Amino acid sequence: SVISDDMKTGAIVEVNIETDFAAATDKFKAFVEDVKTQIMTVKPADIDALKASAMYNDSSKTVELATKEAIADIGENTSVRRFALYEVSGNGAVTSYIHMGGKVGVIVEFTVSDDSVITTDAFKTMAKNIGMQIAASNPSWVAESEVPQAELDKETEIITKKALEEGKPEKIIADRIVPGQIKNFYKLNVLVDQEYVKDDSLTVAQYLANASKALGTESSVVRFTRYGLGQGNR
Repeated sequence: SVISDDMKTGAIVEVNIETDFAAATDKFKAFVEDVKTQIMTVKPADIDALKASAMYNDSSKTVELATKEAIADIGENTSVRRFALYEVSGNGAVTSYIHMGGKVGVIVEFTVSDDSVITTDAFKTMAKNIGMQIAASNPSWVAESEVPQAELDKETEIITKKALEEGKPEKIIADRIVPGQIKNFYKLNVLVDQEYVKDDSLTVAQYLANASKALGTESSVVRFTRYGLGQGNR
């Protein structure tokens, strides 16, 4: 990951190589640094645009060509798999958290009422804790309002079918079982509804409220991206 000095722009990128040994080499690390700088400099729209873009430090070659050169130099297949680029407009900050030596990476955009807090240790601690939460608990959405209706319909169908098979009355299913199970679904998949990993007596929403109060300003998570090495789309 890379975050600008003013914390208004940040990127996270997954770069794959065949072995952990090669991933630890200076040549691979230098290539990753170039890719990070390229994303922040060119601000490509997607992975295809990134690969096709001319290198910031050598316009005679594209990122795709630079990748081929890295493969020849390092001796192992190397690929730039995916990236996320965040830019803040207005008050707020972009932060990142890298876990397990690069096996899991998180980038988060926060909004705040008072922009002066983003450089404080208290804000950075809060941001790190939220990054750790996302890395550990792998939520899919920030808030319940972001969950697509299709996802809720799917969960409702699964819950209802299971309860009917168990012989539960339809009214009990609709009035109690479905709402209760959907609440559990939110607790697992929605960031602010999750148990806070460092204190399970709190939800993440409660932790954020406490941290914001300590900061003396309102703050909230706008969005996040979590990458697990080689896994899924998040």
